[in-house]
Amino acid sequence: MQFHEKFHAALRDLHITNAALALESGIDPTSISRYRTGARPIPSENGHLRRLCDAISKLLPSNFNALTLPKGARERAKEDALNADRVADILFSWFSEEEEHPDDGKKEILARKDFGEKLIALMDAAGVSNIQVARALAVDGSTISHYRTGLRFPSSRSGFVEKISAYICQIAKSHRQKMLIANIAGLESEADMTQEKLQKALMRWFFENWTPKENIFGVNSFLERVDSFRYAGSGVLPAGVIPLDKIAPLAGDLSGHESYWGVRGVQSASIRFLYHAAMQDAPRTLFLHSDQAMDWMIVDPKFTAVWASLMVHTLMKGNRIKIIHAVDRPEMSESIERWVPLYMTGGIEPYYLKTNERNLFRNTLFIADSLACITSSCVAGTEDRAEYVYDTDQRQIDSAKEQFDALLASSSELMRIYRGQKDIPAFEMRKNVFWSQGGDAALLTPSLSLASMPGELLSSMLTRAGVEAAKRQEIMRLHATHEGWLTRQIAHGNLDDFSVAAGAEKSLPAEKAFCIDIPAYIVPEPIAYTPEEYAAHLEHAREMDRQNPNYRFWELPESPLRYIRIIQRKKGRKFETIFERADEQLIAFAFNNSQMSEGFNNFLASMKKKARRKFAR
Repeated sequence: MQFHEKFHAALRDLHITNAALALESGIDPTSISRYRTGARPIPSENGHLRRLCDAISKLLPSNFNALTLPKGARERAKEDALNADRVADILFSWFSEEEEHPDDGKKEILARKDFGEKLIALMDAAGVSNIQVARALAVDGSTISHYRTGLRFPSSRSGFVEKISAYICQIAKSHRQKMLIANIAGLESEADMTQEKLQKALMRWFFENWTPKENIFGVNSFLERVDSFRYAGSGVLPAGVIPLDKIAPLAGDLSGHESYWGVRGVQSASIRFLYHAAMQDAPRTLFLHSDQAMDWMIVDPKFTAVWASLMVHTLMKGNRIKIIHAVDRPEMSESIERWVPLYMTGGIEPYYLKTNERNLFRNTLFIADSLACITSSCVAGTEDRAEYVYDTDQRQIDSAKEQFDALLASSSELMRIYRGQKDIPAFEMRKNVFWSQGGDAALLTPSLSLASMPGELLSSMLTRAGVEAAKRQEIMRLHATHEGWLTRQIAHGNLDDFSVAAGAEKSLPAEKAFCIDIPAYIVPEPIAYTPEEYAAHLEHAREMDRQNPNYRFWELPESPLRYIRIIQRKKGRKFETIFERADEQLIAFAFNNSQMSEGFNNFLASMKKKARRKFAR
């Protein structure tokens, strides 16, 4: 049995509710609910398991005996005299027992180095290339390369481990290949070398190094989704979106007052609410907040697909959404990830509550201005039995909006989103302010950064590429701005510049085009370096590192991101992070929340382990 199965069995058999356990242990009931369902692994380093065991032992009745314990824990009690401390120790031992099988994707972070080395060994044994694996698994070739080098690793929810294990076992035809793979997976008997057993053994081998690690914000998964996002174009329905006429039967009557109950109820109410908003011709603003457990959004994949489709339809009608996130909520990482495609539309204003105070009550407010609302309030841990009220009465809508406004007054902007040509001036101004604030900074670009490029080299490359005079002047002004930012930064603080370096500068790889770091919305056709031009830029950046102690040039073998540029500033304990997806049109995010920015800081710090500095001052 896995931990969540044991935990659920214990609470069920001992008749202990989530709410009661939360009160006794001091642990958020939402966390307890997610530990119980397996939606979240229990952290090993924060003492939650010990606190839960102590709390359970204190909630037992005075006439408690060994037979009351769940079977697995009962066997450990034997004939010992039981008291609260002894019961807590028994439960802790039982919950902590090593699982027979690996966790199948619930744990958050996979050790990069170990994963990359394992992937290399397995692919070498099978005799397959990055391109072959990428085609078979329907992913980009650079993704496999990044996994192998450790620049990136798959999220636990991607299913990559399952897919690569199945693929390798399918293509292993010769006895020698099967022997090599079996040896890697730790199988000794030839009777175990069936495809099914090999696949399970490989999955166990991969999952040996999955480690639970609390991270308020899943940066790798977030960046991966943003980096792979494809804009379908204005008015174009993205692939996979369910048409409104297919959703209509699920929505029912759009007007009136009705109570819904539990998970199925809030799902039905949400479909009715969003469909009502999506059907309106005149755009309006939707106001969304919930600090309740959000399992209802993901427990049923069919519902999730309908919900996501309705959100797309609502935004495509020109509606805007203001959402207040509860950033300290355990599922925040998953929530932010899920909202990425919607954030990319530019139609959402996200906020977060500045206070981290938690209480026993959880609330939901979904409001479509002058149209409809959904409201709910319940004791934490009872969301699956709570009442969710759908109402189109204007008085109820106004009351709900007043409550939302009060929450908004206690909230801060989670991120500022810049999208499209109209936002370019505001975004450039934001970056200008960013570079003038002082403190230490970091910069990661898909190519060598424009800021470290000699002006003379850029000018000659633009001339060689036949760029028209007006566009040349625009690019040179952009370069001067970036160069000024760099100069200003290293005059008052440190700058870590992470850039891809080709390695053999005189012979750039034929399959790669190293291009000037200019956004595609400024120059649609990328301008590629010649080997000599690339070598000149690279040497200039190295020389800057040698000459200025505040500038550190970190050379990456490959860029972990194809389109994204990241800049981050840390001043005291405060972080600010800006990242830009600079392809066909501007999409940029500026994060104000320090907890989220700290995740980006950890991401950039991990790049130092993959980078090189091949020279000394």
